[in-house]
Parts: sequence; C-alpha cells; structure tokens
Amino acid sequence: MFAPAGTTREFDTLTVFARSTSDPDIGYSALIGLSVGVRDSDGDGHPDDTDACPSSNLEPTIVIDGCDSGVGNPLRPNGCTLSDGIGQLVVGARNHGEFVSGVSQFTEALKRDGVIGGQDTGAIQACAARASIP
Repeated sequence: MFAPAGTTREFDTLTVFARSTSDPDIGYSALIGLSVGVRDSDGDGHPDDTDACPSSNLEPTIVIDGCDSGVGNPLRPNGCTLSDGIGQLVVGARNHGEFVSGVSQFTEALKRDGVIGGQDTGAIQACAARASIP
C-alpha cells in the first residue's frame, strides 16, 4: 500500500499511465487492482492488525444464549461490539455466577460511560441471568 504525500489514506489500486514518445497527445492508462494491505475478516471496517476483535459479532442486538435483550450492539472504536465484550466474559467465566457478575460489571461500566441506559443494563443482565452459561 502507499499513501500519497500529504495524506494518511492508503490505496490498494495502482494507476499506470504511459504516454507515446512520438506523439505526446496519445496516452494509455490502466487501473491495476492489487491484493495488498491487511485483511478485515469480519468486514467491520477495522483492519485485522488493529482490530481488537477481528471476528466481531455484528448482530444488530445483544443476544445471550438465545435471549434477545433488544439492546443495540454498536461497534466500538476498537473494533469490538458490546456482544464481543460479553463473549469475552463467557470465555473467562468458571461458572454461571461469575459470568453473571462479569456481565453486571460490564454493563454498569457501559451505563456509567453513557453507552447504554438503565433499561438496557437491566435487559442485558436479565438475559445473562437466564442463560445456561457456562
């Protein structure tokens, strides 16, 4: 990939222009698509090399073990969704109580940061409590 001087935008195509030496009014150009750059496995717009969650759960709402909380699942600046955060809690929990406690702490922090409201917090926590996780 290359970035033209004065920009930070990278390009993954290359345009080649050739001008005739005998007649400067004749020119040919070709746009060549190159397979360069870094993959974005989940298609969230964050390249895998800078994406904290390269396999994001991009469902529109937070669903925990089949329970749809009805709460939106926004993509955060680090490339993770709220569902990704809950998924990480599933992996780290040794038992159901630890999972529910982790979800409670996670959602309370999101509420404190203004990411979700009180009703959203309750809906997510209710789904976590009903889940058969782990």
